[in-house]
Amino acid sequence: MRIYALLMAAAAIMAPVMAGSSPIQQTEADNTTSVASSGSSSSSLPTIELDYTTVQAVGGNTTVGYYKYQNIRFAKVPTGDLRFAAPEWPDIETETNTGTNLADADVECSSEEDCLYLDVWAPSNAAGRNLPVLVWTYGGGFTGGSKSQNTPEGLFDLSTDFIFVSYNYRLGITGLATGPTYQHEGGDANLCVWDSQHAFEWVQKYISKFGGNPDDVTAMGFSAGGSQVLFQMTRFGGNAPSLFHKAYVMSPGFVPGAGHHHGEQFWQNVSSAVGCDGGHLDCMREVNFSTLTSASDDVVSTYTYQMQP
Repeated sequence: MRIYALLMAAAAIMAPVMAGSSPIQQTEADNTTSVASSGSSSSSLPTIELDYTTVQAVGGNTTVGYYKYQNIRFAKVPTGDLRFAAPEWPDIETETNTGTNLADADVECSSEEDCLYLDVWAPSNAAGRNLPVLVWTYGGGFTGGSKSQNTPEGLFDLSTDFIFVSYNYRLGITGLATGPTYQHEGGDANLCVWDSQHAFEWVQKYISKFGGNPDDVTAMGFSAGGSQVLFQMTRFGGNAPSLFHKAYVMSPGFVPGAGHHHGEQFWQNVSSAVGCDGGHLDCMREVNFSTLTSASDDVVSTYTYQMQP
């Protein structure tokens, strides 16, 4: 079944199928294997060679016939000089990525700065099949959510003739900081949108290694994730190269932009709260991540600031 056929039914089944399904686990009933389970062997799980890392499936369902490759780094760790900077391609990794040795399965950008990972779910017979690809972007008001928020087990129960990708993007102040001072200091605005673009660029570059077709990519998003898909379609006035070929957008939301002065006041209020009066970027890059996000949350609560690109 082609991916667009799946999408026709997706709206009706979305709640039971993609509403926070449980992670892969090993059970006798469903013949599922998991690296973390005592009854499985990591040597029996497939690996994929990329030009910067080797990724091993973290588990799979042998009855339905799919594997999950978890926590694949798609950008450098956005800390230090890369906080408030556009994503860059990751460094070479010398150890095999088992899906559990770099980050927790449910790593979220709201609580961890090292969060730019994606997951790939692929049929066990995907190699060389050039399958259509569905890329999921989660919602959460640009302040919450993660790639693990919705998972595709229910979709794979219907068909395994596609590849599923979900990715994280930066949230809150590290993903949406803007304003004249911030940008004059060298900060890149709308980083959550840049992260999304980078994830789609990763798909174009690497998904064929998992059996996917980079020329048949469907972008799918809900709420803020739906907005992210629309931002990708309209970025640079709609003149940027297309990174996907179909889109399924659910409940995107936009509020009227308040202009640079709104972002400026937010930046100044947060920077003052963390001891970086004047909003100097070098100072803000040195602030502890939890301190920074806590101060940002307080400012949002006090001034009802709306996080949006």
